[in-house]
Amino acid sequence: MVATPKSADRLAWTAALLAPPLFGVLAVMFGQDANWDLRNYHYYNPHAFLTGRIGYDIAPAQLPTFYNPLLHVPFYWLVNLAPPRGTAFVLGTVQGLNFVLLLLIARQVLGPVLRWTAPVIALLGMVGAGNLSLLGTSFFDNVLSLFFLGSLLLLLRGHDRLLRGPLTEALWLAAGAGLAIGLAVGLKQTMVIYALGLCLACLFMSAEWRRTFPVAFAFGCGVIAGLLLTGGFWMWLLYQRYESPLFPMMNGLFRAPLAPLTNRVDPAFLPKSAWEALLYPFVFAFDSRRVGEISFVELRIALLYVLLPLALLWRARPTLSDAARGRVILAAIAVTYVFWLGMFSIYRYLVGVELLAPLAIILCLDRLPLGRFRIPAAAVAGLAILAGLQPGQWERVSWTDGRDYFGVSAPVFERPAQTLVLMAGWQPTSFVIPKLPRELRFLRIQSNFTSPGDEENGFNDIMRGIVERHRGPLFLLVKDHELKDAAKALTTYHDTIDTAACKPLPTHLDRQLLLCPLLREEQRSSFSSLSRGDAARHE
Repeated sequence: MVATPKSADRLAWTAALLAPPLFGVLAVMFGQDANWDLRNYHYYNPHAFLTGRIGYDIAPAQLPTFYNPLLHVPFYWLVNLAPPRGTAFVLGTVQGLNFVLLLLIARQVLGPVLRWTAPVIALLGMVGAGNLSLLGTSFFDNVLSLFFLGSLLLLLRGHDRLLRGPLTEALWLAAGAGLAIGLAVGLKQTMVIYALGLCLACLFMSAEWRRTFPVAFAFGCGVIAGLLLTGGFWMWLLYQRYESPLFPMMNGLFRAPLAPLTNRVDPAFLPKSAWEALLYPFVFAFDSRRVGEISFVELRIALLYVLLPLALLWRARPTLSDAARGRVILAAIAVTYVFWLGMFSIYRYLVGVELLAPLAIILCLDRLPLGRFRIPAAAVAGLAILAGLQPGQWERVSWTDGRDYFGVSAPVFERPAQTLVLMAGWQPTSFVIPKLPRELRFLRIQSNFTSPGDEENGFNDIMRGIVERHRGPLFLLVKDHELKDAAKALTTYHDTIDTAACKPLPTHLDRQLLLCPLLREEQRSSFSSLSRGDAARHE
């Protein structure tokens, strides 16, 4: 079937207009986001940045306290202004814009025979297990993918000018494409894998290295410029406060005095051996816990992993797609995957590749000696992807009728300006801080970054000094099942928990939070709004 150009254009633009809001509706249907990172830092970090709490609270969001807050500032405003369902709809709609970029990319690379299928290919890209699980959530990996796809689209649209146009024009165009993905790297450093993938893909545009090398170099300069625009201010702030622009990461290199001298590489999801690394797409295709915290089944990466080397080996002349532009896409995916495998191996960070995978599979099949069976083979591949699909499910809760996204029932403190709240345990609790009196100060004495027994972490000494000098009311914020661990951590501070006076701190996202007065040798904390008579006891 070959659609006329006008009918193909009408189909494409109709799909482009309808798809994003439909994904917004789908996000609402999935329920309210309650993921771990949202409760830990996605809401607290922009709040601290916008209200001047940076340095006032100490590591309340654990290690991510030190992540660039700019990425989640729009989310913070949206949550505060819109009802919860409206927040999910807007997020899902923005994330649905990936469909539009996938559609445009497909139309750039597919020939007339398949161009009319661009909306179908874009839709198949959008219904990956990773992307569906992220709809309406604050993870934003499928928001940052917009920068990746946008950068790739600029390279594809300007392909001929990059290779054959005036050199000055080509370099500015490449720098502009690099700027797009560089903005994403500044917002979240894990996006560096896509910047590297696209930069090195520029070298595959042509065999003429005298042209492709300066194009790739200009692209890299654009990446650096974008990174500085969105992340430079934060790196400078970290350097001023902690003597490291990446604090506390890479501290084996920067040696900031307040953090342990380690590079903080998390090996939890990395392949365990060279053989496993070689076969990793098949490992996580059926055991998703190897690359993330949730269960799902997604076969497209494994299928692409098989087809891409075969396409490179046979290199048959493509008949359904543009060979040069297709080569850029496949090179970008291959390089990105290699860096992802070696640096993170966390599936969420690969969602940009997941989105592109259906189109990339078609490009691979178009390079195999399949003749007239190329289109049927592509259809079978698409059906196989859908047949094996089992989307994941991040933490979500049911919707409520209230306008408060978090539903925090804040207690009344007698002297908030003189009150100190210690946070203990390893569970995320900082999302309640913006809903409590602004005068309160929060210290995270126990977390995945601070611990009373860790002598290498300078924040532990700082917090001990603050607590020793404090003479006002003192409280503990903790999850109920971590009360015993918190009690052990508090021995370093010479405080004990008044468990008889612990009271629940109700929220919509987490119903297990406790606020407990702490008892000291020289002073008993007071909490006038809580009655001991009906207080629940926690052993």
